This record gives sequence, C-alpha cells and structure tokens, in this order.
Amino acid sequence: KDGKDRLFYRVGFQSLPTRLWGLGYEAAFAGDYVSYVGNRWYAEATYLRRIVKNIYIGAQIDFDYAFCGRNSQQNIIDRLDGQRGDYLSTGISLLAEYDSRNSRNAPNKGFYVSLKGTVRPEPLGTVGRTLWSATAIVDYYQRLWRGAVLAIDLYGEFNSRHTPWTLYARLGDAQRMRGYYEGRFMDLNLISAQVELRQTVWQRLGVAVWGGAGNVFHSFKEFHWNRTLPSYGVGLRWSVNSNSSIRLDYGFGKRINGALSGGFIFSV
Repeated sequence: KDGKDRLFYRVGFQSLPTRLWGLGYEAAFAGDYVSYVGNRWYAEATYLRRIVKNIYIGAQIDFDYAFCGRNSQQNIIDRLDGQRGDYLSTGISLLAEYDSRNSRNAPNKGFYVSLKGTVRPEPLGTVGRTLWSATAIVDYYQRLWRGAVLAIDLYGEFNSRHTPWTLYARLGDAQRMRGYYEGRFMDLNLISAQVELRQTVWQRLGVAVWGGAGNVFHSFKEFHWNRTLPSYGVGLRWSVNSNSSIRLDYGFGKRINGALSGGFIFSV
C-alpha cells in the first residue's frame, strides 16, 4: 500500500556451459581454460518496510545450490585449490536502503543506497563453516540536458575467508564491468565504479557511453592498485515503455595475454 512495503522474490534453475581459468586475479591470465557446465538452483525472498521517507529496512532469506556434472567436475577440480565442485548454502540477511529514485527500472534522477549483511550458518549448508558477506551499492542519477541522463554506480562485495568458489564475487556481467568474460576474474572481494551517459537520439532510440574500473582481491592486505581493471564501451537503447528497454552494448576491457578483452552484451 502506497509503496510502504516491498516484497521481492526470485526462484530459478540454470545450466550454463562456461569456462574456468582458476581462482584469483593471477589465474585469469592463464594461457588456457577448462570448459564445464555449471548448474545452480536458487531461491530468494526479500521483505522491506519504509520507516521514514525514502528509507527502508528489511530481511532476506536465500537458498543456493551450485554443482557441476560428474564429467565437468573432473575437468575443473585441479583449478579449485582443493575445493569441491558443489556446495549448498542458506543465507539470512539484514538490509537497509535509501531510495529517492523517480523510477525503479528506468530512473533519471535520485539516489539509491543499499547495504546488506549476510550470514550463512554452518548447519544450513555443506560448506562446513559459518560464512558471512557484505554488499554495498551506491547509485546516483541526474538529468543533464534534454534527453540526457548521467548515471553513477559504486559497488562492493566482500566475503569471509572460507567462502567457497561458487559464491565468489565475479567481475563482468550485463550491468557492471562489461567487456570481460563473466567469472574470468573471480575472488572473495570485488570493488567497482562506473559512470554512464545516456542520451535519447530519436523517439525510442537512445545511445550510451560508459567508463569504469574494478578490482578483485583475496583480502585487503592483498589489494593492489595496479591490478585495477578498466571497462569502457558504447551501447544502443530501444525504449519498450517507460519502465523497460532493450540494450545492446559492446564493452572493452584490459588487454589480456596480448588480446584486447571485449564482447557484445544483449539484455532487456
């Protein structure tokens, strides 16, 4: 009622042919990779309640079971630093959000700040330890001139020491650090920043350009500025309605082993 309560839920299964170079920043520069089929069952439910204007607090529970087929597990086991190919975990989270955006799906002004802390109790999984993680998001949107919007995104994901590789932070997806194969750079922690300029060109057609940077690292003691990875690119936008659009981007990344990282991203 009046947006005072928010309930979100996701349930799904995926079976994804993918690649693994190894765990950590240095492994991403290995000359070869192994192919495997990654499977995942997941379910997630989040409840948020507005306590004062634009401020929400709430809780989340999630279930995650990631596993590889027997043949795939044999392919990747040597690159997992002694970890298994499958893990089950259940997470319980507390959340706090500030949201002054004028639209959740297609904002052009306002702030969004999200802080989430998660614990994964040992009895509710197969990891053999109690885990914790924290995620922080800061987004800002501003109209500049007619048809132009500036969007800024800061993102941080931090996991406890014994977190299994199936829950590692992965650099590169359809939103952040476009231009990298998702999961080539993966580790316990990830920090990224991005600035994007979006411009309507004609009726429903728009363009976007962006630049950003990100870093994956095992611990704060092992954080190195010279391992920060760049991301930049251009894209087309076709507005379906006021709340959704079709996106076609081409992102560029760091030159890896002599080849410039890059690729197309299609999303809705």
